[in-house]
Amino acid sequence: MGSLEFMVLLLVFGLNTFWSLLNFKNKKYLLQVVSGIVSITVSAFFAWTIGPLMLAIGVIQLFIGAMNSRPSKTF
Repeated sequence: MGSLEFMVLLLVFGLNTFWSLLNFKNKKYLLQVVSGIVSITVSAFFAWTIGPLMLAIGVIQLFIGAMNSRPSKTF
């Protein structure tokens, strides 16, 4: 992978992380799920560098979005 593709994917990941933060603050949890899926997808291209960190962030985003988008039942 060339350096241009590397920089573009890093920029996509950075913007996606910022977008995820805005979605969480605005309580748009379904968009948080989409952001998690994008992070998981981008992490595959960084398998030998920072991919595991990106994968972990994507899984956390996906989990937070999925858990908060469900209606909560109080007993």
